[in-house]
Amino acid sequence: MLKPHKLPFMEAEQRVSPLFVLTARALAQVRLLLQTQGVQSYCLEVHARPAACKEMEYELGLVQTPSADQLCWQQEDIQLCVSLQSARYLLGASLDFVENAEETGFKFTNPYVPAGCDCESPHSGRC
Repeated sequence: MLKPHKLPFMEAEQRVSPLFVLTARALAQVRLLLQTQGVQSYCLEVHARPAACKEMEYELGLVQTPSADQLCWQQEDIQLCVSLQSARYLLGASLDFVENAEETGFKFTNPYVPAGCDCESPHSGRC
């Protein structure tokens, strides 16, 4: 079950749904990582930032204690946290774990990523 979080600038009674969700495969993989690392109480920390016009960069990590300025919530038995800067890029996204002949690893599906242009700019995500 997903537990909602409160944004720091919202009134106490206002609640929103989680910024993003993990698929069943991603949940299983995170559980496996926590188990193999022997760190059951850690939090999955996600950072997101624009890369090129049509792309986002994501960074995943495990932290024992999220910082005070992060948004945190729980999906089933997995704790998740993101910075306020990353939050705006993750709203409505989902994190999956794929394993096939072409790729293996975590993969975001993100409605934030715009159609963009075709300039292939390696800069701040803007043309």
